[in-house]
Amino acid sequence: MVWKTRFAAAGLWLGTFLLGGCSKAAPAKPTLRAGVIHFVESGQERVIPLDKPCADLWVSPDERVIAFITVQEAAFGTENAADPAIDESSVYIARKAEHYKPLRLPFPQVVIGGSVWRVFRSPSVSPDQKTVYFSVPVTMKDWKLMRFPLAAGPPRELFDQSEYCVIWGGAYSGSLLTLENVYEPQSEGLQCFVRNGSGGRNRMDDRDCTAFLTFAAKWARQHHGECAAPGFGTDSE
Repeated sequence: MVWKTRFAAAGLWLGTFLLGGCSKAAPAKPTLRAGVIHFVESGQERVIPLDKPCADLWVSPDERVIAFITVQEAAFGTENAADPAIDESSVYIARKAEHYKPLRLPFPQVVIGGSVWRVFRSPSVSPDQKTVYFSVPVTMKDWKLMRFPLAAGPPRELFDQSEYCVIWGGAYSGSLLTLENVYEPQSEGLQCFVRNGSGGRNRMDDRDCTAFLTFAAKWARQHHGECAAPGFGTDSE
């Protein structure tokens, strides 16, 4: 079972993060601790000031841009639970050159197969910073990958996937590595693909690819790039 299916039903912890306590070394790059994003600027540790818990922090390999979600609403009856379910979330990006000022992407919902969805997970950004990818958990097994062109919008449906990452650098820079449930008669089960930004795919003939994060990192390095996998949950440390 892939990592998303283990966590999808659990939702996110919405506990309050309190500053103080034992001192810690300032993080070298933006980090997520108990729903709060920390970063260092001019030698000082700072936080991104938002009134909702953050989750699913993604940091680009060069740290120039980050992406994350905020939990806008928890499911009724789980608001005070350790791991409440998400009923609604929002996607944000923030750029280092802009002091990580958060920018909320302008879509409160998406329509997939005639149904309205307000839960967005695991965002990340293309190397040219023109496209944001994120997932919509439509089933426990398959999450719909969406593509949001920052200059043009609205979000566009790409394909079903269980896991994905954006490649930064090398010959495949801007492409996606994906782990997908395949339902073709001659080839069922979890398989990996390399896809361009519009969704065209080539199957990866590697039986070890279901250990996706390890496989993707190795494959990207072999092609002189980095696999920038999206985060998941309220802590990145």
